[in-house]
Amino acid sequence: MRAAAAGRGWPPAGARERTVYKPPARGRGGLYGRKAAMCGALGVVFVLGYVPGVLAARGSGYGISALAEHYMDKQTFAELGTVFADTFAGAFIQATLLLLCGFCALGLGLMAAFFAIKGMYMGYCAAGIYAAGGARDLAVYWLLTGPAALGVLLALVALAFKAVPLSFALLRDAFGERTLPEETFANARALILRYALTVAVAALCCGLGSAFAVFLAGILL
Repeated sequence: MRAAAAGRGWPPAGARERTVYKPPARGRGGLYGRKAAMCGALGVVFVLGYVPGVLAARGSGYGISALAEHYMDKQTFAELGTVFADTFAGAFIQATLLLLCGFCALGLGLMAAFFAIKGMYMGYCAAGIYAAGGARDLAVYWLLTGPAALGVLLALVALAFKAVPLSFALLRDAFGERTLPEETFANARALILRYALTVAVAALCCGLGSAFAVFLAGILL
Protein backbone atom coordinates (compact mmCIF):
# COMPACT_ATOMS: atom_id res chain seq x y z
CA MET A 1 0.00 0.00 0.00
CA ARG A 2 2.86 2.39 0.82
CA ALA A 3 4.43 1.65 -2.55
CA ALA A 4 1.14 2.42 -4.28
CA ALA A 5 0.82 5.69 -2.38
CA ALA A 6 4.36 6.63 -3.33
CA GLY A 7 3.57 5.86 -6.96
CA ARG A 8 0.59 8.22 -6.85
CA GLY A 9 2.86 11.07 -5.73
CA TRP A 10 2.46 10.89 -1.96
CA PRO A 11 3.41 12.95 -0.03
CA PRO A 12 2.51 16.06 -2.05
CA ALA A 13 5.32 18.04 -3.62
CA GLY A 14 4.75 21.03 -1.34
CA ALA A 15 5.13 18.86 1.75
CA ARG A 16 8.41 17.46 0.48
CA GLU A 17 9.81 20.94 -0.08
CA ARG A 18 8.71 22.34 3.28
CA THR A 19 11.55 22.84 5.76
CA VAL A 20 11.52 23.52 9.46
CA TYR A 21 13.51 26.47 10.74
CA LYS A 22 16.16 25.60 13.27
CA PRO A 23 17.97 28.28 15.31
CA PRO A 24 21.68 28.69 14.59
CA ALA A 25 24.02 26.42 16.48
CA ARG A 26 25.23 28.00 19.71
CA GLY A 27 28.91 27.41 19.31
CA ARG A 28 31.66 29.27 21.11
CA GLY A 29 32.18 31.60 18.18
CA GLY A 30 28.56 31.61 16.98
CA LEU A 31 25.48 33.63 17.78
CA TYR A 32 25.46 32.62 21.43
CA GLY A 33 28.99 33.95 21.91
CA ARG A 34 28.16 37.23 20.18
CA LYS A 35 25.09 37.76 22.36
CA ALA A 36 27.11 37.06 25.50
CA ALA A 37 29.80 39.49 24.35
CA MET A 38 27.26 42.22 23.65
CA CYS A 39 25.56 41.73 27.02
CA GLY A 40 28.98 41.81 28.66
CA ALA A 41 29.62 45.10 26.88
CA LEU A 42 26.33 46.43 28.30
CA GLY A 43 27.54 45.47 31.76
CA VAL A 44 30.76 47.39 31.18
CA VAL A 45 28.72 50.39 30.04
CA PHE A 46 26.71 50.17 33.27
CA VAL A 47 29.90 50.27 35.34
CA LEU A 48 31.26 53.15 33.25
CA GLY A 49 28.04 55.05 33.87
CA TYR A 50 28.29 54.38 37.60
CA VAL A 51 31.54 56.37 37.91
CA PRO A 52 30.19 59.66 36.45
CA GLY A 53 27.19 59.30 38.74
CA VAL A 54 29.48 59.17 41.75
CA LEU A 55 31.41 62.21 40.51
CA ALA A 56 28.21 64.14 39.80
CA ALA A 57 26.99 63.58 43.36
CA ARG A 58 30.02 65.38 44.74
CA GLY A 59 29.03 68.64 43.12
CA SER A 60 25.40 68.53 44.20
CA GLY A 61 23.98 70.42 47.15
CA TYR A 62 20.30 70.53 47.98
CA GLY A 63 19.47 67.61 45.74
CA ILE A 64 21.72 65.32 47.75
CA SER A 65 20.18 66.42 51.04
CA ALA A 66 16.65 65.86 49.74
CA LEU A 67 17.59 62.44 48.40
CA ALA A 68 19.14 61.38 51.71
CA GLU A 69 16.15 62.65 53.68
CA HIS A 70 13.81 60.68 51.44
CA TYR A 71 15.58 57.35 51.87
CA MET A 72 16.37 57.87 55.54
CA ASP A 73 12.77 58.78 56.39
CA LYS A 74 10.94 55.93 58.09
CA GLN A 75 7.66 57.01 56.48
CA THR A 76 9.12 56.22 53.05
CA PHE A 77 9.05 52.52 53.96
CA ALA A 78 6.00 52.58 56.20
CA GLU A 79 3.47 50.88 53.91
CA LEU A 80 4.28 47.69 52.02
CA GLY A 81 1.81 48.37 49.21
CA THR A 82 3.25 51.81 48.47
CA VAL A 83 6.84 50.59 48.54
CA PHE A 84 6.03 47.69 46.23
CA ALA A 85 4.06 49.88 43.81
CA ASP A 86 6.88 52.43 43.52
CA THR A 87 9.56 49.77 43.10
CA PHE A 88 7.66 47.60 40.63
CA ALA A 89 6.51 50.57 38.54
CA GLY A 90 10.13 51.49 37.88
CA ALA A 91 11.07 47.90 37.06
CA PHE A 92 8.10 47.49 34.69
CA ILE A 93 8.92 50.70 32.81
CA GLN A 94 12.57 49.68 32.44
CA ALA A 95 11.67 46.21 31.17
CA THR A 96 9.25 47.73 28.66
CA LEU A 97 11.94 50.11 27.41
CA LEU A 98 14.29 47.19 26.79
CA LEU A 99 11.51 45.34 24.98
CA LEU A 100 11.02 48.31 22.67
CA CYS A 101 14.78 48.53 22.13
CA GLY A 102 14.75 44.94 20.91
CA PHE A 103 12.24 45.83 18.19
CA CYS A 104 14.32 48.79 17.01
CA ALA A 105 17.22 48.72 14.55
CA LEU A 106 19.04 51.23 16.76
CA GLY A 107 18.31 49.16 19.85
CA LEU A 108 21.94 48.27 20.55
CA GLY A 109 22.87 51.91 21.00
CA LEU A 110 19.69 52.63 22.94
CA MET A 111 20.34 49.72 25.30
CA ALA A 112 23.87 50.96 25.88
CA ALA A 113 22.47 54.40 26.75
CA PHE A 114 19.86 52.77 29.01
CA PHE A 115 22.40 50.85 31.08
CA ALA A 116 24.76 53.85 31.21
CA ILE A 117 21.99 56.08 32.57
CA LYS A 118 20.90 53.39 35.02
CA GLY A 119 24.47 53.01 36.28
CA MET A 120 24.82 56.78 36.55
CA TYR A 121 21.61 57.05 38.57
CA MET A 122 22.57 54.26 40.96
CA GLY A 123 26.04 55.73 41.41
CA TYR A 124 24.59 59.18 42.04
CA CYS A 125 22.20 57.85 44.70
CA ALA A 126 24.87 55.81 46.49
CA ALA A 127 27.44 58.60 46.49
CA GLY A 128 24.83 61.15 47.52
CA ILE A 129 23.67 59.09 50.48
CA TYR A 130 27.28 58.60 51.55
CA ALA A 131 28.09 62.29 51.22
CA ALA A 132 25.04 63.30 53.26
CA GLY A 133 25.12 60.71 56.02
CA GLY A 134 28.33 58.74 55.88
CA ALA A 135 28.97 55.02 55.76
CA ARG A 136 26.11 54.07 58.10
CA ASP A 137 23.45 55.75 55.95
CA LEU A 138 24.96 54.18 52.83
CA ALA A 139 24.80 50.72 54.43
CA VAL A 140 21.19 51.30 55.47
CA TYR A 141 20.33 52.53 51.98
CA TRP A 142 21.77 49.42 50.36
CA LEU A 143 20.02 47.14 52.85
CA LEU A 144 16.67 48.80 52.16
CA THR A 145 16.91 49.09 48.39
CA GLY A 146 19.73 46.75 47.32
CA PRO A 147 17.98 43.35 47.24
CA ALA A 148 15.17 44.50 44.96
CA ALA A 149 17.50 46.64 42.82
CA LEU A 150 19.98 43.80 42.31
CA GLY A 151 17.28 41.29 41.41
CA VAL A 152 15.71 43.67 38.91
CA LEU A 153 19.10 44.50 37.39
CA LEU A 154 19.92 40.85 36.79
CA ALA A 155 16.47 40.30 35.26
CA LEU A 156 17.01 43.27 32.93
CA VAL A 157 20.39 41.92 31.82
CA ALA A 158 18.73 38.58 31.03
CA LEU A 159 16.08 40.44 29.02
CA ALA A 160 18.77 42.33 27.10
CA PHE A 161 20.30 38.94 26.24
CA LYS A 162 17.19 38.24 24.16
CA ALA A 163 16.77 41.79 22.86
CA VAL A 164 20.26 41.96 21.36
CA PRO A 165 19.86 39.39 18.54
CA LEU A 166 16.54 40.81 17.33
CA SER A 167 17.85 44.36 17.28
CA PHE A 168 21.02 43.21 15.53
CA ALA A 169 18.98 41.36 12.88
CA LEU A 170 16.89 44.48 12.24
CA LEU A 171 20.06 46.53 11.95
CA ARG A 172 21.46 44.13 9.35
CA ASP A 173 18.18 44.36 7.42
CA ALA A 174 18.48 48.15 7.44
CA PHE A 175 21.89 47.85 5.74
CA GLY A 176 20.59 45.44 3.10
CA GLU A 177 21.76 42.16 4.64
CA ARG A 178 18.50 40.25 4.64
CA THR A 179 17.65 38.03 7.60
CA LEU A 180 15.47 34.94 7.31
CA PRO A 181 11.87 35.76 8.35
CA GLU A 182 11.84 32.58 10.43
CA GLU A 183 14.90 33.76 12.36
CA THR A 184 13.41 37.19 12.99
CA PHE A 185 10.14 35.63 14.16
CA ALA A 186 11.98 33.23 16.45
CA ASN A 187 13.99 36.07 17.99
CA ALA A 188 10.87 38.19 18.47
CA ARG A 189 8.99 35.32 20.09
CA ALA A 190 11.92 34.59 22.42
CA LEU A 191 12.11 38.27 23.40
CA ILE A 192 8.39 38.51 24.20
CA LEU A 193 8.52 35.36 26.31
CA ARG A 194 11.60 36.63 28.14
CA TYR A 195 9.84 39.96 28.71
CA ALA A 196 6.90 38.22 30.36
CA LEU A 197 9.29 36.20 32.52
CA THR A 198 11.26 39.35 33.40
CA VAL A 199 8.12 41.14 34.56
CA ALA A 200 7.17 38.15 36.71
CA VAL A 201 10.66 37.89 38.21
CA ALA A 202 10.77 41.65 38.79
CA ALA A 203 7.43 41.48 40.60
CA LEU A 204 8.76 38.71 42.82
CA CYS A 205 12.01 40.57 43.56
CA CYS A 206 10.17 43.82 44.26
CA GLY A 207 7.68 42.07 46.51
CA LEU A 208 10.31 40.30 48.58
CA GLY A 209 12.60 43.34 48.58
CA SER A 210 9.78 45.64 49.66
CA ALA A 211 8.78 43.34 52.52
CA PHE A 212 12.41 43.14 53.61
CA ALA A 213 12.76 46.93 53.42
CA VAL A 214 9.63 47.57 55.48
CA PHE A 215 10.85 45.11 58.10
CA LEU A 216 14.34 46.60 58.29
CA ALA A 217 13.08 50.18 58.26
CA GLY A 218 11.30 49.51 61.54
CA ILE A 219 14.63 48.50 63.07
CA LEU A 220 17.22 50.72 61.39
CA LEU A 221 15.34 54.01 60.96
